[in-house]
Amino acid sequence: MSHGLQFEIIQDFRDPVSTIILQSWTFEPWITLPSLLAGSIYLRGWWQLHHRLPRRFAVWRLIAFQAGLLTLFLALASPLHPLAELLLQFHMIQHLLLMMVVPPLLLLGAPTLPLLHGLPRSMLQYGLSPLFSSPGLQWLGQFFTHPIVCLVAFTVSNIAWHVPRLYELALHSEFWHEVQHVCFLSTGLLFWWPVIRPWPSRLRWPQWTLIPYLLLADIQNTALSAFLVFSERVLYPTYAARVWGISALDDQAAAGAIMWVLGSAFFLVPVGVLAIRLLDSSQDRLRKREHLKLSIIKVEEQKGESPDGLSFQGSQNPSMADESESELQLAAEPRFCPFSTPYIRRLTSYSPADLVAPDQRHRHGSNPAGGIRCRE
Repeated sequence: MSHGLQFEIIQDFRDPVSTIILQSWTFEPWITLPSLLAGSIYLRGWWQLHHRLPRRFAVWRLIAFQAGLLTLFLALASPLHPLAELLLQFHMIQHLLLMMVVPPLLLLGAPTLPLLHGLPRSMLQYGLSPLFSSPGLQWLGQFFTHPIVCLVAFTVSNIAWHVPRLYELALHSEFWHEVQHVCFLSTGLLFWWPVIRPWPSRLRWPQWTLIPYLLLADIQNTALSAFLVFSERVLYPTYAARVWGISALDDQAAAGAIMWVLGSAFFLVPVGVLAIRLLDSSQDRLRKREHLKLSIIKVEEQKGESPDGLSFQGSQNPSMADESESELQLAAEPRFCPFSTPYIRRLTSYSPADLVAPDQRHRHGSNPAGGIRCRE
């Protein structure tokens, strides 16, 4: 290799932007260790529950949860983070990952029971059980997962942190920058909780109400995006400098467009899915009603045969029936709360042999407990 080519390569690596990109992967303990710990605890708990409820805790749930942790790491520790300090559009992508991608992936993993089952039993029995026995904490859990509270918290956090003064505060203070990220992630988890309803949580409102819930969120997202796109002045002075030939106003408009298009997609795609499901469910109810009428007519035509002999047998095999029974035992009540003290006691009393089908537990003489009701 010639000296001229070597010098050119060295000069390329000395370019400030290239240096930032190559050296900006960070493995800070406060990001890496909690992610690895949460992933390990979830994997341990998921492995136990997968053997007991293979349909409910399928492999795709494990993939979704681990993908959520990986996306969280990429948003905070990859070159995206220093690039977000150069251009507003990269900062917008980072925020969308924290609000729109990471929370749904984590919740799709149904993390409540795997995380509880993955913890040591001594920690559950002597640490979490007294903590979760507090009526105030259970009331807070019910309060913060209410759809109105979730929507208001998400909207207020999103709008407030895009006010120029607060946004500039986060850009110039590492502490407030982390607070901003925590707000985006936590309110994102709250917002997507009523939409995804990670098992064993239950629907608080009728399913059709999720459509206006998502549309209202899209309205505030559209208004904020339009404000960024059509503003004729630089809203955030930190991004006033031209980077890579991109002016501050063009960068600001690009950030608003990213927020507008991608944000609306995250809201409107679930709206379409919910609308299709609601239409399908109404048609299924009509088909079941017609099937019931035909079955009754058929029974009446068969003289000498009691209608009690009519049976509607599904296609479930014994293992599927056992799994359904296990699900009912875990969450038989409408307001089942896995954080309640009785559930923690049940969890800490399990032995590895208990994580088998319910009929096998009956043969061993155990008495499986029923559902747990949260405090109202």
